Order: sequence, then C-alpha cells, then structure tokens
Amino acid sequence: MTKKTFTSISITLVMMISAYYWIEWKTLHGFITAVDHGNDLFGDLITFYYPMAQNIFSVKLPISGYYYSAFFAILISPLGMLSITQAKWIWGIAQVVLAGLLGWVSGAKLLELSRTHKIFFILLFLTSFPLLHNFKWGQISVLITLCILGAAWLYKKEYYLFSAILLAFSVSIKYYPILFIVYPLLKRDYRFLAMFGLCMVTFFAVIPSIALGALEWIHFEKAVSVLIANAKFAGDVNSQYFGHVILRIFPLEESPFRKKILATILQGMGGLVLLTNIWLTQKMQKRNIQDALVLSTALLFLSLPFIIQTSWSHYFVYLPFCQAAALMQVRQGDKEKSEFWLTLALTAGSCLASSIFIFNAFPSWSEYNHMNMLFISNFLLLIAFYQILRVAYKKSAD
Repeated sequence: MTKKTFTSISITLVMMISAYYWIEWKTLHGFITAVDHGNDLFGDLITFYYPMAQNIFSVKLPISGYYYSAFFAILISPLGMLSITQAKWIWGIAQVVLAGLLGWVSGAKLLELSRTHKIFFILLFLTSFPLLHNFKWGQISVLITLCILGAAWLYKKEYYLFSAILLAFSVSIKYYPILFIVYPLLKRDYRFLAMFGLCMVTFFAVIPSIALGALEWIHFEKAVSVLIANAKFAGDVNSQYFGHVILRIFPLEESPFRKKILATILQGMGGLVLLTNIWLTQKMQKRNIQDALVLSTALLFLSLPFIIQTSWSHYFVYLPFCQAAALMQVRQGDKEKSEFWLTLALTAGSCLASSIFIFNAFPSWSEYNHMNMLFISNFLLLIAFYQILRVAYKKSAD
C-alpha cells in the first residue's frame, strides 16, 4: 500500500467513525450521558484535578477522592490559575494530542505495523470504549499508558535513559506502573534500574519536597494512602476488578462473613495471576522468545484488573495495543492447526467486547458494565496470550 493510499483510507475511516458517533449521539451531551453517569464533560478534571491544582500550594493536602501523587498535583498546578472554562479547553486539547500519540507509539512504533495493519489498528483504537470513557471523564489513563508504552519502545531501541525517565514519570503520578519494572528487573539490567531509581526519587520525592517542603510532602503521600485504604469501590458497577466482578455474580449480601472470605480468596487468586504472568515473562527471556518485550508488556497490562481494585473502564485503554499484538502473533501461526483458530476467536471476542459497537448494543452503560464486558475482553485476551506463549515455547523447545 502506498503512502498516499494509506493517508486517503485513514482519513476516510476517521470520517466514517466520526459520522457513526454523530448519528449515534447527535450532540456532545448525548455522548457524555451515554458513556457513563454525570452530565459534565471532563468530570474528574472538574471534581478532582482542578480543585487540587488550586489548593496544592495552600492546603498541601489531597482533597477527597484524589488518589494521585503530590508530584502530579504540582504538575497540573498551572491549571489552578485559569478559569475552569480555560482549563477544560486546555485539558481537551491535551486529551486529543495524548490519544494521538498513544495510537502512534503503540501501533507505528512499538508494534511496527505495516500500513495495511495500521488501517485496522486505527479502527480498533478509535472505536475502543475505554478510550472514549477516558475522554468523557478527562482521565489520565491515556497519559499513563502512553508513558508505559513509550518507555517500552525506547527500551527496545536501547534509549535507556529516556525509557527510565518515562517509566519513572508514570510511576510518580499513579503508582501502579511500577509493575512494568519487572522486565528489566528480570533481565538484571542494573544500569537501567539505577537510572530508573534516580529518576523516580527526583520526580516522586525531590521535586515535591522542594515545592511543598519535605514534611508536607510526606504528610501528603500518607494522606493519599489513607484515602485509598478507606475508599469503597466494590459497590461501583464501573469497577472491572476481578474481585468485584466475581462478587457481583455471587454477592453473598446475606452472609457478610462468607463475602469477606470470598473477597480474600479472590484477592489471592488475582495475585496468583500476576505471579504467573511474571513467571511467563522470565520464561520468555530464558527461551529468547521473539518479541518478548512486547509480549511481556501486554501480559503485565492484562494483569492489572486482577490486582487493582479501581480498574475503571478508562484503565483499559491498553486493550487495542494488546489486541493488535495478539493478532500480529496469530498472523504468524499455522492456519492448519486448531490453535490458530482458537487464538483468533479469543482475540476477536476481546476486540468485540471492548468496542463501542457492542457497548451501544446494550440498553445503557450500567448494563454494559454490569455484564463485566471489559473484564471479559481482558480475560479472553489473557487466555489468547497464554495460547500464543504455549505455541512459542513449544517451537523454542523443538
């Protein structure tokens, strides 16, 4: 496919997707109310980020519902000097730019898709429900995912310092990306780990300590940890965390003790899934499996809803990358074998479950989330990756 043809098809596809959204929702308000509860665009900016930006240097403590670092509050503090309307415009532009960068880094750079495959990826990416959910709330999952995938791409290209900076930056905002240190840790890449550690200390501790004061920074982080510990997420149908998904299926409301036991067991099972994926990452490195970095990154992303109790819909913005990575592996498979069709069916099911087309087929956003469609999408893809790795390990042993 020539560059001119690719550009023409891409523009046409974007216009068709935009037309579908206009036909489906008619107005911006129609989109906002269809995707989730609340009548405001960028609700989390209005409720959490903007007030935090206004108060970080005066109150120096997190507002209720703010589950991020002091570093992030300092980073967004310039928004607090603007009116909320101006802040929303800037936030909206940033959302679009970051989404574009996420699509470019994950598809063109890390996966190195051909032009033909990029066309499919554009469709997959722009019709992904988690991406639209992130935009509706003005959330930062796109930013966090971009930093993680950007770090993986730079690591692949051996730009270790910039990779360490990006990963440390994401961890210093949202904490959980620390999981992605697993790949270089298992490789015993001590130089990278040292650079990451230095960047991490700088972003997470040094900058806030200088800006707020060392004691104030410590108090801020302690307060955030208390807010997270005291938060109640289980009753929110938007949470696609493994434990909450199972508890919605088996609520055990009349037996609180059994419910607590089940929740503890599910937490352990989620941890076991994470440990299994870490073990598979180590095994990939020992076997010198092709595309081990991409496959490991996808596996670690797919571990998140098993260990993170929030796991809101926008957390799943990584799914298009993981789905495209799986499809690239499937493409190299043997069409004569049943493993090929099983993996293809699992991946296709994942793509459908997380798409806006399936979302719009449900009566409401709450019905879609109550059916745990994003967790199902994630789970199907995880099984597909297990199948891909089983075949890869078998080939490496031959």
